[in-house]
Amino acid sequence: MQVFGLPGHIIRNAGRASRLLGAKTPTIEAGRRRDAVARWRRAMRDGLDAGQAARAVGVPRSTLYRWESAPEPKSRRPHRVRANGWSPTLRAEVERLRLDFPFWAKDKLGPVLRKAGFAVSNATVGRILKKPVERGRVTPVPELIRKAGRKSPPKTRPHAIRKPKDVCFEKPGDVIQIDTLALTIALAS
Repeated sequence: MQVFGLPGHIIRNAGRASRLLGAKTPTIEAGRRRDAVARWRRAMRDGLDAGQAARAVGVPRSTLYRWESAPEPKSRRPHRVRANGWSPTLRAEVERLRLDFPFWAKDKLGPVLRKAGFAVSNATVGRILKKPVERGRVTPVPELIRKAGRKSPPKTRPHAIRKPKDVCFEKPGDVIQIDTLALTIALAS
């Protein structure tokens, strides 16, 4: 579905909000698991065996045993994440260039570094710059650019200008101004 008439940022933010509302946070998921285990235990107290109670709850029995011992969902983050592939010399060179030229961002630094012999993309330069910016060693470019004040339109002459007080009018018609307009009318013959 496409909505017409709303600004793009509202549509984008609405999409993000709907994804956030649909997300299962760890506390919500843990509550759901505790509820399923409680219903399973209640069904077993009412006379069902573990397998029948698990089918009634709609969750496999092995999963219910696991949830009973640890209802909090475990992190799915890998134990070993990929390390950065850039060298310390590249990182030092990016930081040095940025300190020398504070207004240069990744799109300007990337070609300069490639000319210097580093095989690096602009996106990698941006990722390298992210760390010093977070540490506060390098100032982000938007903070360096002074926001230009809103310029007021140039002062224009008002429609009618008052005559100075010291001007004297001697006869009628001294202060009359007439604008003229010439029209040429073509007559059909």
